[in-house]
Amino acid sequence: MIILNPAGFDRQARWHSFSPTLSKREFLGGPFSNVDLRFYKIITTSLNEFIAFELSLVREVEYVYTAYRNAVFYVWIVVDQFEPEVRKRIYDREKAIIDEFSDFEFDFYIVARTGRDVKELISESVTLAYGRSRL
Repeated sequence: MIILNPAGFDRQARWHSFSPTLSKREFLGGPFSNVDLRFYKIITTSLNEFIAFELSLVREVEYVYTAYRNAVFYVWIVVDQFEPEVRKRIYDREKAIIDEFSDFEFDFYIVARTGRDVKELISESVTLAYGRSRL
C-alpha cells in the first residue's frame, strides 16, 4: 500500500520516473516476454504507484485497488458518494494515466462506498495501491 502526500510531492520529477521502459508489445509478447517475474513486479509496482499518485490528487478518493489480468490494468477507485463534480475530476486523472501509459490498456471503475466498509465492496484478490491517511 502506498500512502502519499500530494501537497509535498514534486509532480514533475515523479512523473518522469514512472515512464515505462518497454512498450506493451515488447513486454507481453516480444523479446522481453521471457523476463523473470522480478522484472514484471518492478513494472507493475511503478505503474501502481503512478496510478495511486494521480488518483490521490482527487481528495475525495479514499482507496485505489488495482489488478493486472489478461493484458489489462484494472483500477477500482473508491469514493464515499457518487458526485458528478468528483467523477469529472477522477475522469481527468484517468485520462492523465492513459495518456502517460498509452501502450497499456486500462479498465477503470468508480465505486461509491455510501458509508459501507470497503471490504464489503472490493474483492480480496486485488491489490491496494492507495489508501488516504486519516488525520
